[in-house]
Order: sequence, then structure tokens, then C-alpha cells
Amino acid sequence: MGKKKVLLTGASGTIGKETFKELLKKADEYDISLFLR
Repeated sequence: MGKKKVLLTGASGTIGKETFKELLKKADEYDISLFLR
């Protein structure tokens, strides 16, 4: 099975940043895309 695709919006905020850190710990499982401003 391939990687799960995740679109994370608001990754520059406090909660988004912490969510991104947790996703990076499992980067082999997820294909991560971010929306930042």
C-alpha cells in the first residue's frame, strides 16, 4: 500500500506546527503537503 496523502493547512500556527512535527516522525507513512502564508 502507498503512502497516505495529507494536506495540512495552517502549518505556520502553533497547533499546525506541532501537527507537522508529529507527521514528520512518520514521514515514511505520509505524503505531506502544506499550505502556508
